[in-house]
Formats: sequence, C-alpha cells, structure tokens
Amino acid sequence: MQNIPKIMHNKSGNWLVVLLLLICGQSFTQTTAYYKQLGEQLFKDKKYEEAYSSLKKYYAESPEQKSLLQLAICAYHLNLMNEANLYLNLLKNEPTKFPLEASFYEARILYAQKNYTKAVENYKLFLKKAKPNHPFLEKAKLELLQCAYGMRLNQYQSTITILPITLNTLHHEEYPLVSPNFPNRLYFTSNRNGNQDIFQAETPQTLPSQITLMEGTVNTTANEVGIGFAENGTTFFYWQDSTWKHTGTNPNKNYFPSTITDWSSNIFIFNDSTLLFSSNQLPGFGGFDIYYVQQRQGVWNAPINLGSKINTPSDEIHPFLFKDGHTLFFSSNHIYASIGKYDILRSQYQDEQALWSEPQNLGALINTPANELHFTLTQDGQTAFFVSDAWEGQGGKDIYWVRLQEKIIPNAIAVFFADVRQYQQNQLLQQFSKNNTLKDLYYRVLLARSGTYDTKIILPNYPNPLVQPSLDSKWYDYYIGQFQTFSTALEWLKEIQSTYPKATIVPFFQNTPISPNEVPKYASQYKDLQKYLDFLQGKN
Repeated sequence: MQNIPKIMHNKSGNWLVVLLLLICGQSFTQTTAYYKQLGEQLFKDKKYEEAYSSLKKYYAESPEQKSLLQLAICAYHLNLMNEANLYLNLLKNEPTKFPLEASFYEARILYAQKNYTKAVENYKLFLKKAKPNHPFLEKAKLELLQCAYGMRLNQYQSTITILPITLNTLHHEEYPLVSPNFPNRLYFTSNRNGNQDIFQAETPQTLPSQITLMEGTVNTTANEVGIGFAENGTTFFYWQDSTWKHTGTNPNKNYFPSTITDWSSNIFIFNDSTLLFSSNQLPGFGGFDIYYVQQRQGVWNAPINLGSKINTPSDEIHPFLFKDGHTLFFSSNHIYASIGKYDILRSQYQDEQALWSEPQNLGALINTPANELHFTLTQDGQTAFFVSDAWEGQGGKDIYWVRLQEKIIPNAIAVFFADVRQYQQNQLLQQFSKNNTLKDLYYRVLLARSGTYDTKIILPNYPNPLVQPSLDSKWYDYYIGQFQTFSTALEWLKEIQSTYPKATIVPFFQNTPISPNEVPKYASQYKDLQKYLDFLQGKN
C-alpha cells in the first residue's frame, strides 16, 4: 500500500507532462497559424518586407507549396534574387505542381540578373501557356520587349568605366550633388539614420563610418532631400518634408517661383534664373514631362515643355543639364528607350534645327532592368554619378560613380539652349560691353555655341550694296560702338573660319539678310573681298 501514493504521483506527473505538451502544441499551432495569416495578409497588401519575415517563420515550421511561391515573390520584390531563385527551385521538386505564376517570376528574376536570352525563353513559355485574361499577360509582353532591347544594347561596346565607390550602405543613398566649390566633395540623401538626412563625403571613396551630416542646421527630425546650389554655391536648396527651403545669407529671399512646389519635386537648378523640372500637373504629352522656366527682368515666365523629342506618353523625370546649356540627361521609362523601369538617356540640342536630338540610351553598363535615376555630371565633363536600385547593389538605392570615355567639353560661355534663337537674331549681342573689340565680340559669340558654330557678320551699311568699297573703308559698328575697317574685319573672319571650319557666315547688307543663293551675286560686286568670299564658298 505504501507504493500506491508513489504510483499515483507518477501518474499525476505523466498527466501533467501530457497536459503541458498539449498546451504547448496548441500554442505552437496558434503561433504558426498566426504567422501564416499575418504573412498572407501582408503579402496581399504588397508589404513584401514584413510579409517575407512572417512567411519565413511559418515556412520553417510548416513547409507548403503556396508559401514557397509567396516567399519567392517577396524576395524578388526585395531585390533578393538569389533567395528568390532558391524558393523557385524548391518548387521545382514537384514539376507537375509548378504554378504558371512561378514561371512568370522565374523569367523576371533572369531578366533582373541581365540573363536576357534565358529570360526571353521563359517569358515565351509563360505567354504560350497563359490565358488571354491572365493578370500578368501584358507585363510579360512588355518585359519581353525590354529584354530584346537589353540584348541589343549588350552588343555595343561600352564607352563607360565603373569606378569604385565606398559610401553605400544597406539603406537608401540617392540624390547625389557635386559641390560647386569643392570638386571632390559629394552631397547625398540617405535614410541610414531612420529618416532622410543630407550627408557629405569628401571623396566618393569615403568609408561610411567617415561620412558626416551636412554642415550647418539643414538636418532636423524631419525628412531632408538635397536639390542643388545657386549664387556660385553659396546658397543650398533642399526639401524639408514638403517645404522648399534654402540656406544662405538671405534666408527670406524668394529665389524661385512660388508655384514651383505645385509643379514637381524633381527640380534641377541650371543657374539663378533658370530651372528644369518634371511634372504631371501641366499640359504635356502624358505622364511626367520635363519643362523649363526662366526669369526675365525679375519676372518668372510660364513653364515651357521641352517638346516631343524629349517627352513621351510615358514618364520623363530627373533632368540634368550640363553647364554648356546644350547637353541634357534624364530618366525615362518609355518602352522603346528603356531596358526596364527608368533608364538614363542623353540628348544634344541642335542649334540649326532648334530641336533636341533623338535621346540615346547610356548603355548596358549604366542602365539595367531596375531604376537608374539622378544622373549628375561633374565639372570636368568626364565623371558622373547616378543612382540605381539594381539587385547586385549594397541594398536599397545605391550611388554609382562612372567615367565617360568621351569628355563633354564645356563652352567658354554657357548658353542655355532656349537662348540660341536670340543669339541667332543678334538680340543678345547688344548686351556685351561696348569696350569689347569686334574680334572679342565674334569670339565670344562663337565660343558660346555648342557643336556647330554660327555668327552674323555685319557688312558696311552702305545705301547701295552694289557700291564697291575698299579694304580701308570704315563703317560705324553699332554693336560695339566704334568704327571698323574691312581689312581688320577680313583678317578676323579668316581667323574665325580657319579656327572653326563649321562656322556659318551670314552677310548682312543694310541690315537685310542675304540668302546663301544670293551671296555670289553680291559678292561679285565686292572685288576686294572676292578672294575671301571664294574661300567662304569653298567652306560652304
């Protein structure tokens, strides 16, 4: 009888263990179910980072095919392409149960990894099996075309060198800005401290631990995003949340039109009186278009669209105009100009046609199936920075540093492309100081131009253009406020023509332009100038 209590005690203990196991099992089941329910809801809401965390916990305890596909899709959207591949390969263990949606994402992963040939095969396989009403059908067709475009770009030899850069982290680094006064210093925006702040690196190879917040009181507990500089680099513009702000000696000064914040946040400051920006709030060609706005005599004019050569029914954003005023870089997601998402394009303003050239893709070393944005060229015209969220980066958005093989040489005098017509009409010539000589005037006009060079050569204002002058004849040049002679002008014109073979010399008689077809008729009357005019005709 003495053993009975002991037996009863053992039985009670066993029941206690069983009870605890049942409670723990029920709790474990509830926890697993919770992660599944939470993960699937977050996945449905496209909150892929949180969904990925919950679904991984669920899958670790209760593997199932549906979770594998959801994990693969989450990993794809988080730029974790290797992990996405891993989950899809696990799905392939049962080929008969491999979902059609998985085939689509397998193609997308190959596409993101720039394996265009294999991606094309997978997209075609998906399109062959998909029904006409499949929700991914149009995306697959679009990405198939962009794969083909990527394959074509890969055929061209790149003229760009990727340079090592060390300032990126697992967080977002974006909006690179080159200091106008310290050529090696780079300003950029990052959320590495939680909210968005503006940082500075003394060189692109500064280690993350040595990068500091921008000097001054720009950064706060709000979100700050750098925009650019004005007044020779003494004034810095930035967004603080949705408010347009600036530093400098006159913090209350209104530098730019107050309505700029209603148009867009993608703003580029070309100079103190000229802005470029992208907006979908103004009349345009569809989506986001690029515009410019200028200040004339203290008044800001209405925004002007850059036209159909630049803007498309898709989105064109983040304009950057080099200091020559003629070389434009921007990002576009147009189907016929992009490998995928946003690519960086370049266009050159053509003075003769007063049009932009057909934008050219910067190539496969810069552009990827991901987003490439925020292109900015340094002062030397040969190195540049841009931002990409390509999967092989450090994480989030990263800043890249590149060298262009073809250096963009700035003109001695920067001329905003929209001012070219005014130069052609001689309206801006009158703004030059009257102390300039004729030679200085001609050279300043010529050097201010990009690509091909134009100027107007003003011949003597004789009442009758058929009267033959001598080389010593003088006339009063109203543009420079002094008398000139044919002989000095002739020597300068020869020098200009030999220095700039592409120069177009347009003679004016009595301030009336003579068409190129009429030049020989009038030239025959000026026997002293015949030799030079023959020279001009030989140079077209």
